[in-house]
Amino acid sequence: YYGYLLENEDDRASYYTSKLYEAFEEHIDYFKNGDDEILLSEYLTQNEMNEIVDSGYLAPALSGAMSGIIFDHPELFYLSFLDLSVSYQEKNEGFTSKIVEINIYSVSGNFYKAGFNSSFQIEYALSQMEEARNEIYAQMPEGLSDYEKVVYLNDYLVDNVDYDLNYENKSAEDLIHTAYGALVRGEAVCDGYSYAMKYLLNGLGIDCVVGAGFVVNDSGQQEGHMWNYVKLYGNWYGVDVTWNDPTDPFIAFLPEEEVIALKHKYLLIGGEMEVGNGFYSNNRYVQN
Repeated sequence: YYGYLLENEDDRASYYTSKLYEAFEEHIDYFKNGDDEILLSEYLTQNEMNEIVDSGYLAPALSGAMSGIIFDHPELFYLSFLDLSVSYQEKNEGFTSKIVEINIYSVSGNFYKAGFNSSFQIEYALSQMEEARNEIYAQMPEGLSDYEKVVYLNDYLVDNVDYDLNYENKSAEDLIHTAYGALVRGEAVCDGYSYAMKYLLNGLGIDCVVGAGFVVNDSGQQEGHMWNYVKLYGNWYGVDVTWNDPTDPFIAFLPEEEVIALKHKYLLIGGEMEVGNGFYSNNRYVQN
């Protein structure tokens, strides 16, 4: 949400992104129950509906709002906007026509991710994820500071979630890309780790956002990546649980202090951080 609403310097574009974000957020419960329609006349005036279309703001505002909602709400792992479509209702006024309604809907009839078919199924999956979170909290030692809680949760995810090395053969809709995949199934890739960290920290009242960008991998190729920023004592710090989770099987033969150093290499290291061979800037997401 931070980045997608703030990255565009055009005030009108940011305004429309925030209005569409508001519309999506207010429809979360409707989406969960299988409803798929948003009428923008409930959020925009007629003049604004014409401006958002005529000025080309609609597509980027939709993209920003959808991404922002998913980034801000890890518990919406069951939603997919791949089938989203838009229709217009126009009214003739003299020699011109004016848009009087913009309808956002799903071609498939709902915004459920593949594998989810009902609100009952979704409620059960949500209860599984909440139960997993509560079990993690119950295992956490009492009296930890916020800093110690961040360290504890980083270590928990590193120790209990397996990075899915077969991700290239799976769909972008697969649950390895979600907090549910990490916390319930114990399998994830970078976005799953990041959403899980956000879900766990937010449940403790600690501010945490998800960041997205690119890194250069060991093969010298650029690839997409996700991580977190965590706010502690008034400042934002970078956390990359994925890169803190070594996948090399030979780690079992390393001394304990070296293993701990690997698990904490990208833990609370500052708003701007180097990850692997790549470099991330904090200017899209957080500002100290």
